[in-house]
Amino acid sequence: MKNKNSLQVSEKTKEIILSAAKDLFAQKGYFKTTYADIARHAGVNQATVYRAFKTKENIFRQLLEEEYRYITQETYNAYNADEPTARKLKKIITTNFTLTTRSKLLKYILHDEYSQFRSIFNSKDKPAFEEIRAIINEGIKKGEIKNEDPAFLLSVLN
Repeated sequence: MKNKNSLQVSEKTKEIILSAAKDLFAQKGYFKTTYADIARHAGVNQATVYRAFKTKENIFRQLLEEEYRYITQETYNAYNADEPTARKLKKIITTNFTLTTRSKLLKYILHDEYSQFRSIFNSKDKPAFEEIRAIINEGIKKGEIKNEDPAFLLSVLN
């Protein structure tokens, strides 16, 4: 009988699998990438991929978590900066847009397969919209913007 610990997958191997999956998802897309493709690209067998993540969706979700975590870290300073509302919103939107378009994985998924993953993205976008709403409310309280001023919101994007 095998020791339970001998069946565990090392963190280094998990990173290799995630890197391989990220490359393949960006090249071929989620649906055209198979478990066998991921294992072959990572240089491991399919059983190792299964022990590490159980499903292809779990791999995909972990990759998305990493992408969103990175984007969140980069926008955190803009959110907490003591700046006028317009500048703060512009920084957040620009940073998010720039980082999202630089990510090969997100660019491919958002362009080609978004409708298939709408529920995942909607759950990720909710906190971002809450942050933006909080900044707008802060701007309203400070008198920097009028309540429900769509012209202001559009000018932030210019």
